[in-house]
Amino acid sequence: MRTVSKPIILLGIALFFIFLGFNATQQFVTPFFEQRGIVEVGFQSLILIYVFFVFTNPFAATIAVKYGPKVLVAGGSLAYSLYIASLASGSLPFIYAASAVLGVGAGFFWMGENSYLFRTSKEDERGKNVGFIDTLLYLGTASGVLGVGFLVSSVSFRWMFLFLAFMPLIGFLVLLRLPRLHIEQSGENRFVLLRKAVQSTAAIRIAGIWLAMFMVMGLVIGILPVQIAKKFDLVYVGVLTSLPFLLPVFLSYGLGRISDRVGRKKVIAVAYALVVAGMVVLQFSDIPVLLVIGSVLLALAWTLTRIGILPLIGDIGSGKNLEALIALFWMSQNAGVILALLLGRFLNENIGFLYGIALAVVLLSFAVAFPLFRTSIGDVRKRLGEEIA
Repeated sequence: MRTVSKPIILLGIALFFIFLGFNATQQFVTPFFEQRGIVEVGFQSLILIYVFFVFTNPFAATIAVKYGPKVLVAGGSLAYSLYIASLASGSLPFIYAASAVLGVGAGFFWMGENSYLFRTSKEDERGKNVGFIDTLLYLGTASGVLGVGFLVSSVSFRWMFLFLAFMPLIGFLVLLRLPRLHIEQSGENRFVLLRKAVQSTAAIRIAGIWLAMFMVMGLVIGILPVQIAKKFDLVYVGVLTSLPFLLPVFLSYGLGRISDRVGRKKVIAVAYALVVAGMVVLQFSDIPVLLVIGSVLLALAWTLTRIGILPLIGDIGSGKNLEALIALFWMSQNAGVILALLLGRFLNENIGFLYGIALAVVLLSFAVAFPLFRTSIGDVRKRLGEEIA
């Protein structure tokens, strides 16, 4: 068995600390503001983050090529700490400003992380490396969500957020140890490549997978915590919402190795089946047991989705168009999250209808992407190389 390389280990450790702090915070943003009677601030904060995230992606692709992905991933990590600290302050102007800064920082962070990951991974190890990083990322997430869930009834949100704000700073120090990675510049304008990616039929079909799957994730982070808080005591929000994050801890690395062997298309197909099952179950989320079962099914789907679509970027992207594809797919992802948050904001009294819309979007995205499932990855890569060049 080949060992995981040092840069991948450092990335995994950094993501453990960063998302121990941020994902634990994110799970409690909406209940935190709901407890204070201003639940709309929680939704507005999340929407601000993802709107700025979307608009940052094209610029991040250019910066990654010019200055290297290490600069983006390390610099972007600091924005997570700032956002958590803003919640501890309780100042609404600070929270809104920090939300915008985090959107920009997250755009830099994930562009740098993806670029670094795929440019340092061997072809037959992309799934394994994504699985290794996801294992540590979700181990940190589950630890944070569980810890806050148990302590929230005895420790104030303010002190909890102050503690969590230090976690991304530890991740930043780890990222500084990454070796510098130089990307050879071919002279192509990255904005032109991104425009060609948006015009590429094949790329848009794949981007639809990102939009649909992350729309489901947007529902999870924006709606399920509120539903669980209404059905159970607040302390159980951490316990129950950690279930979707525990499964990747135990399954991501093994599934990543499997995806390297069987291919991404089969993994993505199974993920679709689990999403459909989860959304159907959540149509009856008024029943507490089905609310939990639906969350677990979506957690399984989420684990498989990341193991399928993230390594797929490296499989189909060339050295020249890789960052353009990363930008397009992350823009699609964030558009899905924004759509979910907006639907949740205006349809939160009609949860069954809300989940029905999400199910329809998932099925439509599968129908659009299906033609690509009938061709080889090599053919898709060749086609994208011709369309984005």
